[in-house]
Amino acid sequence: MPKVSSIPASSFFLEELAKGIVVATNAREKPEALADALIFTPNQRAARELALALYRAVGGTLLTPEIRPLGDIEEEDGLAAFGPDALDLPPALSPARRRGALARLIQRWRTVQDDDPLPPASLLTAADELAALIDQAALVGGVDWSRLESLSTDLAPHLAQHWQISASFLDIVMSAWPSYLKEEHAIDAGERRLAAAEALFTRWAAKPPKHPVIIAGSTGTGHATRRLMQAVLKLPRGLIVFPGIDPDLQGWAAVADAASHSQHAMGETLKWLGLTAKDVHAWPGGAETPAEVSRRRLINEALAPAVETPDWTVRLSALAKPRSPEDLVTEALAGLSLVEAEDEAEEALAAALLLRETLESSHRTAALVTPEASLARRVAAILERWGLDIAPSSGIPLQRTSPGGFLLLLIHWVSDPGDPVRLLAVLKHEFASIGQRPTDL
Repeated sequence: MPKVSSIPASSFFLEELAKGIVVATNAREKPEALADALIFTPNQRAARELALALYRAVGGTLLTPEIRPLGDIEEEDGLAAFGPDALDLPPALSPARRRGALARLIQRWRTVQDDDPLPPASLLTAADELAALIDQAALVGGVDWSRLESLSTDLAPHLAQHWQISASFLDIVMSAWPSYLKEEHAIDAGERRLAAAEALFTRWAAKPPKHPVIIAGSTGTGHATRRLMQAVLKLPRGLIVFPGIDPDLQGWAAVADAASHSQHAMGETLKWLGLTAKDVHAWPGGAETPAEVSRRRLINEALAPAVETPDWTVRLSALAKPRSPEDLVTEALAGLSLVEAEDEAEEALAAALLLRETLESSHRTAALVTPEASLARRVAAILERWGLDIAPSSGIPLQRTSPGGFLLLLIHWVSDPGDPVRLLAVLKHEFASIGQRPTDL
C-alpha cells in the first residue's frame, strides 16, 4: 500500500478508509490483525465513526485498533502517548486561567500607558483576541517574536501614534506572556502540542513501531500535525491518507498563493513534507464515477485562483474532451438543487423538510453542513417539533439548556432580589417547581 494516499472528496471517507484497511490487513479472516494498529483522526467524532466503520467493514467480530484524535494530542497521557520524554513537559494552562492571566496583563499594560482601566467585558474581549493571535502563531509554527520587536523599534520613529501603541501592545506577547508562563512553570497548549509531537518523533526515530501507524483525514494545517506526519512517513508501516487531494489540479503554484482555496492547506503540507501531488496515490477501492469526476473538475475550475482564469473557456473545453463543456457542466451538476430562501426562517424550514424526507427511506442518510450555528439550531428546533431529536454536532450553548437557563435566571434575580418579575421567572422554572406544576406556583 502506498505511503501517501488520498480518498476522493465524493466518497464516504471513513467508510472507504475502513474498507481499505480491512482488505490490506485481511481483518475479516484475522480479527486480531488490527489490534496493534494506531490510527490518528482529526477529531473525537471521527474517531468514534471510524470504529463503527471498521466494524461494518469486517462484518463481524473485530479487535478495534487504537484510534486517537489529533485534536486531543496534547491532552493524552504523556507515558502512553509520547513515551517517558513527554513526562517532562510542563502543563498547559486551562482556557479560563489563560484568559484571566492575559486580561490582567492587558490591564497592567493599560496602566503603564496611563490609560483608563478597561471594563471587564472589553478586557475579556481583548484577552480573547490576544489568545487567538498566540494560537495562530503556534499553529503556523516557527514564529520569531523577536523579529517583530526589532522591526517595531526600527520603524517606531516613522509610525503614526496609533501604530506605535499597537506595537507596544504586542510587548505582552513578546515579553510579558513568556515571563508569566515561566513563573507559572507552564506552557501554551500550542507549544505543548508541538513539544509532544517532537517527543513522539524522537521515540519513534529511536525505536520505530512495527505495527501500522496511520494519519487519516487531516490536512496537516498545524505545525505539530505536520511534524507527526513527517515521523509517520519514516516508519516502516506508516501511512498518510489525505481527504480529497485533486489529482487533476495543474496550478499548484497559484494555489500556494490562494489561502482560501480548498487545496491550499494540503498543498502546503505536501510541500513541507517534501512531496508533490504526483507522490499521492489513489486509495485502493476509492474510484470515482464519471459523474463524480466531472463534478470535481468543474469545482476545480470554479475555485481556480484569478491568475488561472484568463483562459477559462479553453481549460473547460480541454477538461470536457471529447464532449462539449455544456455536457461537462450538465453531468457535474446533476442531482444538485438550489433553494433561494426569502429569509433564514424559510431556509431552516427547507433544510428541515429535506432532512425529514430522508427518513422515508431506510437506506438513505443526510447531513446539514453550515457555517452558521444559528441556522443549525433553527433546523434542530423544527425537527424537534416533529419528534426528531437531532442536536447540532457543534453542541448546544449552555444558556440554551435547561440548567444553563435556570442559572442565568438565578444570576439575573440575585443582581436585583427585590424585582418580583425576576423572582417569578425563577420560581416558574422547572428546576424550582419542587415537584409541582409551574402553573400551580
